[in-house]
Amino acid sequence: MVDLDYFSNEEIERHPYYQEFLGRFGLRWSAVVRIAMPDGDCALSIQRTIKAGPFSVSEQRVLARWGPKLSNVATLAHYIGHARRAGAFELLEELGASAILLDARGEVVRINNRAEQLLCPEFGIHNKRITIAHREVLDEVAAAIRLLLRTQDTRTLVHRFHETNHMHGIHFS
Repeated sequence: MVDLDYFSNEEIERHPYYQEFLGRFGLRWSAVVRIAMPDGDCALSIQRTIKAGPFSVSEQRVLARWGPKLSNVATLAHYIGHARRAGAFELLEELGASAILLDARGEVVRINNRAEQLLCPEFGIHNKRITIAHREVLDEVAAAIRLLLRTQDTRTLVHRFHETNHMHGIHFS
């Protein structure tokens, strides 16, 4: 899919997006490759300079062939990530640890029996979100989850909260 599939040259020449935004960077033309994934589609957008001109029909054919290949790679990466998370979760379960699996949005995806035993009015799960009655502790846990989602480095998270010792009995190690 390219710009000229939706706009004429004349429209592109007049449109503020192309002239005022992309033009500032010397860009004008784009091609988009659809990437199908198990939990929704995404796209690869390729920008081209004004000087390079629009994508030719033969270039568009090449890019169109990328879509299924990129979709396969993205799907494989998705399932590898899923298997990795499931394996880590199962390891924690085998070790007798409480485990709550969160997705990239911080929503609860899975909880093991040991963690379920900890649920109470002060610590629970509501609408896929961890809920904590004490504001100070909630703020600490929310900060820990945000840090983990941003860094993907549990060592940083564990080190930070062992150093500050503010977790009030909730540990991430």
